[in-house]
Amino acid sequence: MRQITLPLDLPGFASPLAGRVLQFHLTDLRRLPQGALASLLFWIGVLIPTASAEIEPPEVGSKWVYQVTAGDQDSVWTRMIAATEAVGGRTANVATSTDASNSMTRDMTDGPQLKIIGGLLYWDRETLDVIRDTAFIEVDGESMKMDRVRLYTNGRHGHPYRENQQWQHDDITTTSAGEEVVKRVVKTYRASVVAEEAVLGWSCHKIEYTLVAVDGRGVDPVVERTEWWSPQVKGEVKVIIHKVRYATEEVRELRSFTLQ
Repeated sequence: MRQITLPLDLPGFASPLAGRVLQFHLTDLRRLPQGALASLLFWIGVLIPTASAEIEPPEVGSKWVYQVTAGDQDSVWTRMIAATEAVGGRTANVATSTDASNSMTRDMTDGPQLKIIGGLLYWDRETLDVIRDTAFIEVDGESMKMDRVRLYTNGRHGHPYRENQQWQHDDITTTSAGEEVVKRVVKTYRASVVAEEAVLGWSCHKIEYTLVAVDGRGVDPVVERTEWWSPQVKGEVKVIIHKVRYATEEVRELRSFTLQ
């Protein structure tokens, strides 16, 4: 016999029931009259927080900790906002990313094995979506940098998200070793908010990023990344990087966070 636990004390939830936990057994549902079951499911939908159009950006010092698994490797990654900075005419939060193990490797589907040492993530303080990120990596023992700039080209993007919302963007990634540019590639993605789901106890927007072109040439569309973004967390609760970019699927799940 299993039970469902609904956390009713999530940030931003105002109710006389806040701070309490509603529990019931799945077997209880089968004993409810049809009308009562419909009412219960309706109130569950009302009580679980949903996206709000009003959301303040996280401030310097905010932190998210993720459990990361890729094949038989696992580690803990920490993302923390260290500063704000002007990027391309926008004001962005700048967050550092660190890997506690400092040893996770990735086998790229289109290249060699790499190890991510750390990185910087820039996201727009108004829309809360990514506009740039930089990864510091090692390839065959050589230190390199991958700098990706994201250009939004079509459709309304960013928070507040809505189901069926779609947009398109180009990711321009430049890999360099010192001053030498090793590789430059432009990938075009179609992003879609495909569902509203509860994940790890949080109300989330499920967003799929589908690769549709490389260097301007169309490819067979394939979902490369799926993320569950929560307005309460002000970030991702879960991320799956599918076996398109990497030879092994990567999963990131939120373990804790602190908002400033």
